[in-house]
Amino acid sequence: MKSKIILCIVLAALCLSTGLYGRAHEQPIYQQPVVEVEGVRFTIDPRIELFHTLEVLQGIPLVNFVEIEYKQHILSYFKTYKNLAIFDYLSKNPMYGGIFSTIDGPIWFLLHLTEDLEWRDDIPDFETFDPKVDSLRLLMQDFVAETKYEDFFNAQRAFYDISPIEFTL
Repeated sequence: MKSKIILCIVLAALCLSTGLYGRAHEQPIYQQPVVEVEGVRFTIDPRIELFHTLEVLQGIPLVNFVEIEYKQHILSYFKTYKNLAIFDYLSKNPMYGGIFSTIDGPIWFLLHLTEDLEWRDDIPDFETFDPKVDSLRLLMQDFVAETKYEDFFNAQRAFYDISPIEFTL
């Protein structure tokens, strides 16, 4: 009996230590490329890329010839998700002139969110009191979950590795 108790304790300790080790060494959800030029670090922010993805899917015109192929890939990759609630919401509440009243509104909004699209608690609340803005945030979370957006983002590494380099040319 005593040996069974010791065996249970050892197994419990092993399970606990394995679980803690795995948590401490988890990979981040988004594999962000980093390019450093003269001490300045350039990265691709997954929150901003998510927002641009939604803009493309909502029909915001393609304006940059460098990324037309990438944006066409977005349209192709996410075409089966056009029935998600976020697109109905955005058709009734345009991003510009509706949810956001200024051109920099979306960027300020995104910078107030964590990577998992929760409100950051280390900076003052943005517009958490605004139901349109918070509804967009919640619908963006649903979009990420339904589409496995992080898989799409991480698969674009080759394009993202090139993009920051353009700043140095």
